[in-house]
Amino acid sequence: MSAVQEAMPAGRGSRDATVRRFALTDAIFSGLTKAAAILVLVLLGGVAVSLVAGSWPALSTFGFSFVTSESWNPV
Repeated sequence: MSAVQEAMPAGRGSRDATVRRFALTDAIFSGLTKAAAILVLVLLGGVAVSLVAGSWPALSTFGFSFVTSESWNPV
């Protein structure tokens, strides 16, 4: 076990240097992750708007019962 302990950094300074070294890449990764999450939400909103716009003629003609009723009237 002494070989493992000797290989480990001795002070806290080396850990702080590592944290500082990766701070920029962590910030970039965080920004890209947030941008991807926002893009997914925007795309999902676009799909919802497209579905509502496409179904608007049926909903305006038959009302919301078009979705909930069991009867089929293809007229």
